[in-house]
Amino acid sequence: FVAFSGPVKEGVRDVMFRGDEIYVLANDGQLSHLEEKATSVKLETLFKQSRFTLAISVARTAGVDESGVADIHRQYGDHLYAKGDDDGAMQQYVRTIGYLQPSYVIRKFLDAKRINNLTLFLQELHARSLANADHTTLLLNTYTKLKDIERLDTFIKTESHKGDGQEPPFDLDTAIRVCRQAGYFEHASYLAKKYKRHEDYLRIQIEDAGSYKDALAYVKELGPETAETNLARYGRAMLANLPDETTQVLIELCSGTGFAATTPEADDRPATPASAPGDRTPSGHQRQATMRRSYHDGESSSRASSPPPNHNGLASRRPPRRRPSPRQYFAHFVNHVDYFVRFLEELAQLRWGQKLPTGAAPQPATKAVQLADTPDEADKGDQIAVWNTLLELYLTRSGQIQDASASAALKNKAVAVLQDEISFPYDQSHALLICSTYNFTDGLIILWEKMGMYEDILRFWMEKENSQPNATSTNGKRASDEVLRHLAVYGPAHPHLYPLVLRFLTSSAALLSRHTMDVMGILEKIDKEKIIPPLGVVQILSRNDVASVGLVKDWLMRRIKDSRTEIAADRETISAYRKDTMSKLQEVAELSDPTNPRVFHVTRCSACSGPLDLPAVHFMCKHSYHQRCLGDHETECPNCAQAHGLIKEIKRDNEAFMQQQDLFLANVQESGFEAIAEGFSKGLLGPKVEVVPLT
Repeated sequence: FVAFSGPVKEGVRDVMFRGDEIYVLANDGQLSHLEEKATSVKLETLFKQSRFTLAISVARTAGVDESGVADIHRQYGDHLYAKGDDDGAMQQYVRTIGYLQPSYVIRKFLDAKRINNLTLFLQELHARSLANADHTTLLLNTYTKLKDIERLDTFIKTESHKGDGQEPPFDLDTAIRVCRQAGYFEHASYLAKKYKRHEDYLRIQIEDAGSYKDALAYVKELGPETAETNLARYGRAMLANLPDETTQVLIELCSGTGFAATTPEADDRPATPASAPGDRTPSGHQRQATMRRSYHDGESSSRASSPPPNHNGLASRRPPRRRPSPRQYFAHFVNHVDYFVRFLEELAQLRWGQKLPTGAAPQPATKAVQLADTPDEADKGDQIAVWNTLLELYLTRSGQIQDASASAALKNKAVAVLQDEISFPYDQSHALLICSTYNFTDGLIILWEKMGMYEDILRFWMEKENSQPNATSTNGKRASDEVLRHLAVYGPAHPHLYPLVLRFLTSSAALLSRHTMDVMGILEKIDKEKIIPPLGVVQILSRNDVASVGLVKDWLMRRIKDSRTEIAADRETISAYRKDTMSKLQEVAELSDPTNPRVFHVTRCSACSGPLDLPAVHFMCKHSYHQRCLGDHETECPNCAQAHGLIKEIKRDNEAFMQQQDLFLANVQESGFEAIAEGFSKGLLGPKVEVVPLT
């Protein structure tokens, strides 16, 4: 290295040093002073001479900071890049990492022929934890384009161990996404599984790799809450490929019998939700990586000395978890009806101890561990939803399968559910709609009975007889026979059904010919219970020409005879009442006539039955007493006082009733003529009679 060169015409006599200064004495006595130039000037001079290696040495000797040295490496790299020495240029650019923007270098090496150099630079960025999501994407793309599986394995499986155990030293979401796009599903699933990205792992196994068994096995290893979410999302795809195994997992999850032994940390570390690469800035990721590295380096010693956490104690302090609702999985079984029935039946048995009778004693339900046994509104809703759905499935499958015995078994199950609403809770309105949709007659009858709709049951069979005269029920009887059978059951408690059935049986000649004796029996019942008057019966029978007079001749004759007997008895009673009334009126007239004295012929006291002597007291009711047998100031006959008091009480009640006009009108609206007759008997509708006391 030559620091200075210049001609000395007369020759050099001597060179002298004084500190950092140099003096040159020529033969002619001329003294020259050589002064060292500034470092920047030196470097510029070396740059112009393309002596970058010497410039770097000079800069380091002069104490230039690392950023300045990195800039020299950049200029050296640019010089080599311009000469076409890509490998040498990359060696210089690598030394600028941390001081030079990576994009400056990356733009120069985006050509396909420079992809190896670009890979080297990106690897160094990741090794120094200075890469962002875009750098990770670019590096993985270079690996996939080069089909360099070895370096891809090294980057993913080796570099990931350099992280803190919770996050790798590169952008995880980007790595998973790029590996999936390039078709490296094994590497993507490795990252997702290692860092507990449950959703990403299942998406890779199901949507990309088609490894449904691995996905289902992974779900079983998860905690209940995480498994619940992922099965709600991917359960349909799993059922389509592994229906039997997936159904069993869903049964265990919803009943709480298969996930109770899961380790507690399975749900304590929820998966980090995947986000798009654009949601994270490069500088932010860089800062996060640096902070994670420094934090974990400082905490490594203390973490090693601390005892492991006691997960058993944590689990014992946990409240019982709530079992997931099975309703969120119903839609997954759309194309798997048989598995759907199995899922619902086994779930009802394991979760609530509800099992349809099959001739054997029901098995006790398996009690899940750490589950809340107190039913709440949501749990009741789940029970109703399960049995509503099972009822519909039984009826759906019974109409689809060709085996008559299997179809009958399914219908019997539906009947068992409908008959025991307490053991198998369901919604009656929903069940009624289902039975009506599938024309399930037995179910409709059961539901109408539970809802007290007895008249609807009879009308159903009547309509069936009218629309399909030859139709039969499940037990082989005609519709008209079913009408009479149900009338025998409901009629005693609901007499208004007899006129309805009488009208039905006399609606056609065919019905009347088959049920003539039944019609007579109904007439006898109507007559015995006095359900409707004979005139009402005649009106029912005379509305058409089906029933002849001869049909009811004997019944009418008996009714006429009975009516005549009743009329004769009523006339005798009326005659007796009239005679009694005339006698009373005559007695009142005699008592009210002051000119007609009353003569008393009583000789014995009505109280002590002794001979009557003076002083004596006579009452107008023809009772006489010794004065000593009566109390002081007693002015009313003791024998008649009770009867008179009862009459006075009735009069007071009637007078009070006459003041209650609103009550009378309400009774009229409810009872009609009966209320009017009662009001008339109490004097409400008659003229007001004033009682004048006798003097």
